[in-house]
Amino acid sequence: GEKKEAEIENTQLTDEDGEPEIDETPAFAQSIRWDVGGATVLSGASYFWFWTWIMLGTAILFVPVGWFYKPRTYLQEEGEDSAEATDES
Repeated sequence: GEKKEAEIENTQLTDEDGEPEIDETPAFAQSIRWDVGGATVLSGASYFWFWTWIMLGTAILFVPVGWFYKPRTYLQEEGEDSAEATDES
């Protein structure tokens, strides 16, 4: 009797006060690996080469957009219509 109870007490997870610790984390959350700050897979030079290629690709994609882009200027003429609109407000 007493020996078994002593073994059980020694196998329980207890805090400083002798109270049993209860893990309230859901089972599905224990299988997830949490990385603070995200999971950075690239390190060293490969990290910088990755962003170099991204910037190069963006620059290449921008060339046709810049070539075919037609800027438009929207001007509002001053006249009786605009003067009436400012008087009403």
